[in-house]
Amino acid sequence: VVCGEARGVERLAAWLRTSPPPAKRDGLARVEIYRAPLVAAADKKWADDASHDTRALAHDFDGATLTLTAGDGADAIVDLNVDVRMRASHSSWTRALLTPAGSAPTPDTFARLNDDSTAALYVPGGGPFAALFDRFGLHEDELRAVLGRPMTCGLVVDLDDGRAARARARRASSKDRDKANAELESALSGHAVCGVQEPAKAAEKLARKLVQLAPPSGDRYAVRSATRLGLPAGSFLVETTHAATPAKSTGTPPAKPTAARTDTTLAIPDGDTTWLVLADNASDVARAARIGKRVLGKAKAAAPAVKPGTLADGYVTTLLGAFFWDLAMHSYDPIEKTLASAGSPQRLHLALSQQIAGSGGTVSLRLSTPASALPTFGVRASALALPIGLFAAAFFLADDAKSKP
Repeated sequence: VVCGEARGVERLAAWLRTSPPPAKRDGLARVEIYRAPLVAAADKKWADDASHDTRALAHDFDGATLTLTAGDGADAIVDLNVDVRMRASHSSWTRALLTPAGSAPTPDTFARLNDDSTAALYVPGGGPFAALFDRFGLHEDELRAVLGRPMTCGLVVDLDDGRAARARARRASSKDRDKANAELESALSGHAVCGVQEPAKAAEKLARKLVQLAPPSGDRYAVRSATRLGLPAGSFLVETTHAATPAKSTGTPPAKPTAARTDTTLAIPDGDTTWLVLADNASDVARAARIGKRVLGKAKAAAPAVKPGTLADGYVTTLLGAFFWDLAMHSYDPIEKTLASAGSPQRLHLALSQQIAGSGGTVSLRLSTPASALPTFGVRASALALPIGLFAAAFFLADDAKSKP
């Protein structure tokens, strides 16, 4: 079926008669993106700048294929596959994406993270991550070395802590209600936890160096011991105190005043691994320390071999974003219902990989989940879409305002 204006349909019909047919493959849907239209658009937009990096990226592009497949039944797996083919590597973006990824074995300590995460991601290090670090002109050899080694990150929610906080919020008197709701939100919003293959002593030395190299911004930094929180010897924390900002009537949108606040990153040693746990306010540091102890309490385990060419591998669960609106509305009953059914969340698996061939190659994204999980993931996505959209709109409006005289 070809739809559009008569003149365009006539031209497209002639092109379709001579275009390469897509490979035959069973599936629910298949989309082919061809090279020529993108190259023509890039050549037109940057006609006076043949060396523009985005124009070079369009010329590197050799086509893309999107396929959607699924089996029968509610427990069948739904797969979405996206393959982007590049014929050359003239653009810095292409070179970054096709820089060979790291091949170091996954540390057995990384297995501590999995079960408690509502989302998790593993990267083997090196590859695009180190290349993009170079592309943005950041020159710090020690930090680049850390990015060249395996790393794992997750969003960890202690559901038992959440249940206890929910019970306290229900019992709270009216004068203590706001404090109890803040505690509940902190407990169920989760904490970002990352494991990096770097001994804690070296990580602390690097943290102190980066604090000294930080550009002037009005923020204040401090690196100090964290053993007072009951963490293992060698643990430390990095505090970033953001200064209060006054209200601004100019700009789009006008800026509201903000109070001073302190972000804290805990660093916890685990052999050659250092676990980083983020707390976004000073009152949340003790809870972040408990999350760190909970991670260390998990058993180490040998990780399965990483497939060659893996850039990232991970998952999100049906608990990601599950409490967002209910926390905002202080709706205790839906929160209790979600907590009661949180024992075995379903997963959406994701894998990003590269296959280098000659001067180009293919970058592939794979998403897969049981069909029965799709309605829940749809609800989660709709709940998160509005705040993400508002944040993006505010960001672009602020950026646009900065660009105006």
